[in-house]
Amino acid sequence: VKDGWPYVSLTEDWEFTADQILEGNNIKFCDEAVFYDEQPTDLHIMWRQRVRWSRGHLLVFYARFRDLVGSLLKRKTDHMVSLYDITVYIMPSPIFLLLLQVLQIILVCLTPLVDRSVPLTRVLFGASPDFFFSDGLVFIMLRGAAISWIITILTAILVFIIEGKRIRGVSFFRKALITLFWPLFMLIQLPIDVQAFFSRNLGWKPIPHKDKTQFEHVNPM
Repeated sequence: VKDGWPYVSLTEDWEFTADQILEGNNIKFCDEAVFYDEQPTDLHIMWRQRVRWSRGHLLVFYARFRDLVGSLLKRKTDHMVSLYDITVYIMPSPIFLLLLQVLQIILVCLTPLVDRSVPLTRVLFGASPDFFFSDGLVFIMLRGAAISWIITILTAILVFIIEGKRIRGVSFFRKALITLFWPLFMLIQLPIDVQAFFSRNLGWKPIPHKDKTQFEHVNPM
């Protein structure tokens, strides 16, 4: 910071990280690092915070994506993993996937207009209403959603297993609920990203913190 701190975007930490990677500084993982953070427990406040993060990621995407991809395509680099990680992370992937899904639906629904021998019901539901084997668009989308839900649940289980010793004070029943509904928590990222994409003058709004826990009462890891 000898030349000052020029990062004033909504997610200045990611902007700073992107520049550090572009300058050749590698980002490394420290498993022993511990930090304490109070997350919002109110849906409205959580939504506000995540919209701001998403908008900030979009701003970093607009400003740094071209340089990051250019560095990623270079043959010689000592920090390829860090480059790939931040390049993928700042991409508005849910928006891209939504656009591709909408495009697929439009093209499929146009099939009966091109080939009148193929009815729309055949395109949407396939030759047979079989969830596992039907080639209809509706069943393909439902299978994709089910697979994504299962993968997200398995990821949550893996996190609880790997970080089990660090996750304290959480009952098995609560862990099960978190695991089952975490995909839903991730799914709302799509409307959040859409809102962030169309928000121009978002600005910064305070995130209330109501927890009264004192640092002295926090059990060390």
